[in-house]
Amino acid sequence: MAPPLTTGLQWEEDPAGNANTHDGRTHRRYMRATSDSTFRVVVKRPKPGWEPEIYAIGMERVAHVLGEAVGVPIPATYLETVDGYQSSLQRFIVNGRSWKQKGAAPMMAANVLNTEVYALSALFDVWMANTDRSVLNFQFEPEPPGAFPGKATGCRMWLIDHGTCGLWPANKLDEHRDPTNVPESIEGITGTLWDAAEKVISGVMPAEYRMALKQTTGNARDQLLDRVRGIGDDVVRSAVAEIPDDYMTSGHRDATVAFLMGRQQQLDTVLSQYW
Repeated sequence: MAPPLTTGLQWEEDPAGNANTHDGRTHRRYMRATSDSTFRVVVKRPKPGWEPEIYAIGMERVAHVLGEAVGVPIPATYLETVDGYQSSLQRFIVNGRSWKQKGAAPMMAANVLNTEVYALSALFDVWMANTDRSVLNFQFEPEPPGAFPGKATGCRMWLIDHGTCGLWPANKLDEHRDPTNVPESIEGITGTLWDAAEKVISGVMPAEYRMALKQTTGNARDQLLDRVRGIGDDVVRSAVAEIPDDYMTSGHRDATVAFLMGRQQQLDTVLSQYW
């Protein structure tokens, strides 16, 4: 079950984290709850001049809720105002390492405890039309939890950063479309992307992760598809409906639901053409 939409907590900069943080398209900071220094989150909001990207911040929550329903590992994600800005807050993975970084801790990297979810997670990315599942957008949590990577005996994979899901950027639907012009109508929304955008989804993935899905065939692939297609329309609508107006207009929400439901029904076709 997904956590509440908001935490109800107050936040402060996390001095243990921000020496290493860096911004991408969004303003990103590590913060901790003022009432509990162990409750740490990654806070994201659009940079000045990129205000339309608030839609992508809302999609962080949608992806988390739907990921929970499918059964893929995404850290708890919330939407609330931090320092006067509408933001997403995602649970911070203590001592986590990206796909790219985990190789520096050989014992940790050699024993990923949940590799069985790679194929399902990659299929979830296809459903979400996630065009940025790069080596940076994973976190591997050391086992036992809290261990330093060099002393870990294994790790657990988490999926992070879901801003490029759903209808963001909008030019995934049409190469000539303004990437910030997210549709506000269901007209023309089918769940399909233009050819190059479909190819990007698999193209940016780490090979082991991508091949987990590509090499799943027959009944095993059907079972994966059933997991995703088994998420009912009511679940999709509910996940999108809870996103506040500050993040998505009602038109954005309608178009997002139409896109996700349409894409869900076309996963067979997408896999056969691009996977």
